[in-house]
Amino acid sequence: MQQIIDRAGIAAAERLIRPYIRHTPIIRIDSADLGIAGVEPLVLKLEFLQHTGSFKPRGALNKISNLTPDERARGVITISAGNHAQGVAWAAHEENVDALVVMWQGASELKMASALSFVSRAILSDTSVSRLSETHKNSRSARSQTQSGIAVSCSKRMTSRRPSGIACTLQ
Repeated sequence: MQQIIDRAGIAAAERLIRPYIRHTPIIRIDSADLGIAGVEPLVLKLEFLQHTGSFKPRGALNKISNLTPDERARGVITISAGNHAQGVAWAAHEENVDALVVMWQGASELKMASALSFVSRAILSDTSVSRLSETHKNSRSARSQTQSGIAVSCSKRMTSRRPSGIACTLQ
């Protein structure tokens, strides 16, 4: 079932995450300063100043904050090689929800260290994130079993046509 997001939902999410999220500035750069004539100015939102260095904590915190008490008690799992893992780990830490992070062992050491600083459980896999995600490629929601025997329910997050991470809930 596809969820329609309206202005009221966006406003509700903003109110929910506001106490946790850094207000990041927006800057405008005149295109002429970049040697590009006749183009509108660039408008940049400086999300690299956000917790974990990307916009990912916003969505992760909104999702985790909206979990039911039963879902919160089960915890969350993320499969990601970087920013999504960091965002989910940080949000779970802020919301005091147990989180398991699964990352490819070849991921950036900085991203691994950041994600792992917020959680007590992690799996570093020798399988790439795309191969870990293959199990879920033909369905929006699937059940699987992790190496540790924890049953999980996962759904692929899509950004345009590319997966932006897998969000899972412990069963």
